[in-house]
Formats: sequence, C-alpha cells, structure tokens
Amino acid sequence: MSTQQPVNIGPMPRVVRLQEISEADAEGVERKTVKERPILFSGPMVRAILEGRKTQTRRVVKPYPLAFADRFEPCPFRGYGLLGQWAQMDMREHTICGLPGRKYGSQGDLLWVKETWSWSGEICNHEEVIWRADRDYTLIERGGHRWRPSIHMPRWASRITLEIESVRVERLQDITEADAIAEGVERNEGDDPWTHADGWIKYPFDLHAEDFPAVTAKESYQSLWQSINGPGSWDANPWVWVIQFRRVKP
Repeated sequence: MSTQQPVNIGPMPRVVRLQEISEADAEGVERKTVKERPILFSGPMVRAILEGRKTQTRRVVKPYPLAFADRFEPCPFRGYGLLGQWAQMDMREHTICGLPGRKYGSQGDLLWVKETWSWSGEICNHEEVIWRADRDYTLIERGGHRWRPSIHMPRWASRITLEIESVRVERLQDITEADAIAEGVERNEGDDPWTHADGWIKYPFDLHAEDFPAVTAKESYQSLWQSINGPGSWDANPWVWVIQFRRVKP
C-alpha cells in the first residue's frame, strides 16, 4: 500500500481587522511596481535637463486644495482607496485625505519627457527624430517638415527619462534660492549686451531686451514661471507639487 506524500501548500491565509495590520504588512501593501508617466517640458528646460542644470520641477496642484489647508503630508491613514493620496492638514491638525498624489508619481517612478519634435523619415524610427530644443527651427521648415506639439509626442520619440527621487507639496513662493537654481534657471555671467552686468536671466529671454538681469535665481525663476503660466500666476502663490528627479541615462 503506497503512502501519499503531503502536499506543501504554503502558509495559510489569515483574517485580521484593518486596524490590526502590522508595519510589515503595511510595507507589503505599499510595495508597488515602477510606473511610467509622461511630463511636458519647454525647450529651455529640456536643454537645462540635458546639461545637468535642472533636477526639480514645480506643477500646480489640481484639483486645487481646500481653503483651510496649511500643509500637506502623505495620508497617515491606511485603507482601500487611500494608498498614494496626500492629506490636507490645518494648523489644528485636522486632516482630510483626498488629494490624489499619483498624477506625476512617487519616489522611484519614471517620467518620460514630452517636447516639441519632428522626424525626418517616413517610419517611426528614433534615429529619425528631431527635437526643437537643440535644432535651428528654420532648417526644419526649409526641409518641408513641421514641428509637432510636445503634447502629441509618442513614447517612442522621447529621448529623456527621469527617475523621481522625492515629491512634496508647498506654496510656489516658498521656493528657496537653491531650489530655484535646481529648477534650471541660467546665470547671465556679465554677457548682457546693454548692462554688461552679472545676474540671472529673465524669461522669456531676449538678447536685445533693454532690461537688467534678475538679481537672484528666485527672481529669475519668477520670470520663468510667469512666462509659462501667464501674468499674475506668481502673485497667486498656488500650492505646487515639487518633484525632485534625476536623469536616467541609457
């Protein structure tokens, strides 16, 4: 008579109350696969990334936070639907979770950059792609090619991938001088044709503008923000996502 060998089916599942979840279990729940998301950058900022000058970007928080919000932190509550959300907190420690925190991702996720582009061939080949940030646009127009908006760039045409190192939420005007430099603004280095003064470039940059350069990197970033988001956008002082990243090279 043969003896049947026991079958190892592994550890048996268990049932616990939500509040009884352990730290180890919570870490297992929060462990996730790396995700990729697109992100748009202007030509000057693409150049700043390629040159290693830009390691931060700020984007307006949408939907806009509640009026009482004083600061933001990752949601302290655990449960279905709360993973990845941010908590809006007031000075009395009242907390409401409900600010989606995954539009741009979290630490370890990847962002692939969309920029103005074209391609010189008939097939969708990365070797045929031309990026406006590092080419004279007149050459493309004379060649019969038209520039395509960055928002329509497909994944295969992107040349820059970024890895998120950290994400936080703060007021736009809370940016420090060091953070403004990390945003990729450029120094003037005394090359201004009118003033010959050192300082920081004011955006949108115009070589022939009769204007003094910005005194600080923060002032330069203010002009950059308004050139992208329109007049009054700096004074509005919105809540912004601050995304710290590094370029992932092939």
